Amino acid sequence: MFFRWRHRTRTVHDVKLERILGIVIGVVGFGLAHALITRGFLRATLTPDPLIRPWFTNSSGAVLVTAAIVGAGALMSALGAADRRGALMRGVTVGTGAVIAMVAMMIRIGAGTLAPIAFIIGGAVLLAAGAAGGGIAAAMKKQ
Repeated sequence: MFFRWRHRTRTVHDVKLERILGIVIGVVGFGLAHALITRGFLRATLTPDPLIRPWFTNSSGAVLVTAAIVGAGALMSALGAADRRGALMRGVTVGTGAVIAMVAMMIRIGAGTLAPIAFIIGGAVLLAAGAAGGGIAAAMKKQ
């Protein structure tokens, strides 16, 4: 017996699950980037001064690594979207998850007097990386 594949309408549950998954991908992406920057071989490469606390906005290399990981996660998430709008939304959702992880990490390690500036600049970088990943995936979609 042959069954026809039908497109079912998206429910509210599907949309919520899609958003939660995107936020989780963003949190994991930022966590991975933070772990690579603060520990292991990238710490000496990206933060050569031992007196500077490693953070993803302390050097341009660390910003690039973090943005690349978040952008790649956004791209992979957005490739599964049905259309261009969905791809862009998935990319922004991954960027939002990375911003949530950045704020949580900043609060955990102790936000200093420059925290609002770090929130704004870091948030802009992470949202731009997520939107870029979603934009690349949207450009690959037909319509």
